[in-house]
Amino acid sequence: MKLPTYKRPWYLFHAHLETIWPALLRRVPLPPYRRERIYTDDDDFLDLDWLQAGHKRLVIVIISHGLEGDTRRHYVTGMAKAVHGAGFDVLAWNFRGCGGEINRQPRFTHNGATEDLGAVISHALAAGHYNSVALVGFSMGGNLTLLAARPTVCLMK
Repeated sequence: MKLPTYKRPWYLFHAHLETIWPALLRRVPLPPYRRERIYTDDDDFLDLDWLQAGHKRLVIVIISHGLEGDTRRHYVTGMAKAVHGAGFDVLAWNFRGCGGEINRQPRFTHNGATEDLGAVISHALAAGHYNSVALVGFSMGGNLTLLAARPTVCLMK
């Protein structure tokens, strides 16, 4: 079987343009998120953005953005649109200080801290609408996702 050969659009005549174009110009129309703020055990907060349509699936898809990103970045909204369009509810969350307001504690998210993702997962499951989660992560969020998926990592206290 011969795989199709990728041919870039004529206006993206250089590989760098293929990287820069989506970051600067791509806009993904998306229904408005429903923002929810949850509080962490260390008296800080996380801002969660939901796309819920009352889908009858028992799985919630949780999306973690990359370093210096947020839930409004094109790669997050693109994934949220695709997943939501496939019939899943979506929860995109903002790392500490990334939701439009600086966090309260002198602690920021880092590549090894899965506690905040654990709090998001626990919160999503606590409502009783879902019995499992699917995790999607980009860049630093991908690293957190992989760490959280390891069975040796404890996400909850």
